[in-house]
Amino acid sequence: MAALPFESKPKDIPIRKLPFPENRRAVVMEPQERKVHALVQHLQLIRNKKMKKQQFKKVPKKKMKKRHGGRES
Repeated sequence: MAALPFESKPKDIPIRKLPFPENRRAVVMEPQERKVHALVQHLQLIRNKKMKKQQFKKVPKKKMKKRHGGRES
């Protein structure tokens, strides 16, 4: 392992994404803050739905050829 470049060496330290439970703080919102937070969430939801609709419209629809399944009338 000593001959490997730095990027190729295995990393033994696990990355902890969330802080330890002892170090976390409880967040209690005031009623006004809760209302504002809910409103922002709804606005984001509406915006995301709009964006998905626009992206769906931008994707060109593939034209499907009619197949008769070997039958001819």
